[in-house]
Amino acid sequence: MAIFIAPYLSQDARTLCRDFDVGYLDFVGNARITFDTVFIEGGRSAGITRRDEEPARKW
Repeated sequence: MAIFIAPYLSQDARTLCRDFDVGYLDFVGNARITFDTVFIEGGRSAGITRRDEEPARKW
């Protein structure tokens, strides 16, 4: 079984993984892992957003 791990997987990338029976996991919380009798799936709908402020300015 193959598992693809990346910082972020778009909906299209997740669909492609499902179509080719490849498990996936990203750092945002999207995951789908299946093998034998185990099925794990979860996800978050929010995409990655960029912060424009610098963390050092808060101090």
